[in-house]
Amino acid sequence: MQFQHSRSAWFYRMGFAAVIDFCVWILQVDGLQVAPFDQHPDGDRTLRFAGLTDEDWQAWFLQVMRLNAQWEEQRNEFHQALQRRAQEDPSNLFADQARRQFLEMQTPPSAWKGNTEVRERLNTLWEQYGPVSSQRKMRETELAMALRKGERTSHKRLYDELRPYHKRLPPLNICLIDYEQPIDYLVPPATLVMTIQEGQPEPEEFRERVIAAVAELAAQPGKRKDASPYSRGGITTGSFTPTYRMHARKPLQPAPPRQEITRLADPLRQMVIDALIGDRPSYGSVDPASVEFLREKRQPGWQLYEVLFQETDGEQHRMIVLLQQDDDGIWHWRSGGTSSDMQHHWSEIFAPVHDHPLLFLSFSIHDDSRQQYQLLAYGDVIDNGFHVELVRLVAKTGQIIEDRVEQGLVFLAMQQNQPFPLPMQAELYNNEGKLVWRQTAPDDGMPPWLRVRRR
Repeated sequence: MQFQHSRSAWFYRMGFAAVIDFCVWILQVDGLQVAPFDQHPDGDRTLRFAGLTDEDWQAWFLQVMRLNAQWEEQRNEFHQALQRRAQEDPSNLFADQARRQFLEMQTPPSAWKGNTEVRERLNTLWEQYGPVSSQRKMRETELAMALRKGERTSHKRLYDELRPYHKRLPPLNICLIDYEQPIDYLVPPATLVMTIQEGQPEPEEFRERVIAAVAELAAQPGKRKDASPYSRGGITTGSFTPTYRMHARKPLQPAPPRQEITRLADPLRQMVIDALIGDRPSYGSVDPASVEFLREKRQPGWQLYEVLFQETDGEQHRMIVLLQQDDDGIWHWRSGGTSSDMQHHWSEIFAPVHDHPLLFLSFSIHDDSRQQYQLLAYGDVIDNGFHVELVRLVAKTGQIIEDRVEQGLVFLAMQQNQPFPLPMQAELYNNEGKLVWRQTAPDDGMPPWLRVRRR
């Protein structure tokens, strides 16, 4: 994570590391125990029968970790190259074939340097790991959601707390993997492999463990004042000796009973409630009785809702939800994002404007497999006494999209077989059909007549 406008080029990244998780998962499948990953029961022993040893696994594990960051960078460059090639070759046959060959070269089995029997078994397990990884990655999604919420409520940012190390360490890489025992495994100069379990670590524990791990990585040998809480031992590979710290597994807290969901007559509103109560990635447990539909707009094939709701711990959210109807008439959740009460609070954010209305639009442009381009724009009209009834978007090429203002809300949707030229001109008309305001949309930066209020 790196904050915009920060003077420091330092950052940290955190995420589920599938290739590293695979290395530990095969220990659990086989039953081989290599410290500190030795808290799992015996398995099928097929890798050991093929010749896998503790030392071989350790060397392979380190090699995969060293290659992981390199693979990530190469994959990003490769996909960018594929996108350029796809523009030249619309059939995309080359891209599909090249993608398969490239990804086959960047797998944990490809990093194995030992005997062929172990490599063959690793290849078989890698094929089996695909469906397994999706389930194991879910815990990373839950943790990321809890961490975002923890920083919102505590007003403490991990990035700021790591500031003393910005000049002492390269960017920090936090690799999350799934394992029964809470372990922090350190690989110099700046990699932390953290195991996650159901319900652990919670945000505060995560913060404490990361700060302690970074302090350990930054410590100079022989200059430590206090005894290290980290263990050094196990199998030494080259000059590397594992450094790790094990934590107590905390008992799971019983989940609160699920509240009964009131069934609504409107199936689309019911879809929104069902999605919020389900596994939405940005929120915790939502109180279904708190869901309030504030405003809504419909366009052919699209439905927009603005909803207010709160989690069971009382944290409140305001959200824009977009539903889309497919060619078979079936509705699907398309997207959802945080919104603000601009009608009542815009003047708290921006300096007062009285001589014209205001338009705050969010834009989204997509293209699908049929080369159909979709433009979506929604937002608030601050009337300022000008009686605005219609908002029209006019493209340089002549396309026009318009919508009538209802409760201060507009929703514009259009689909065509060619890209949309941006920016467009937004025109606001009053109840007599008179043009009362025009502005660029989306605007490149903040328009000159709008200034953030200074506090």
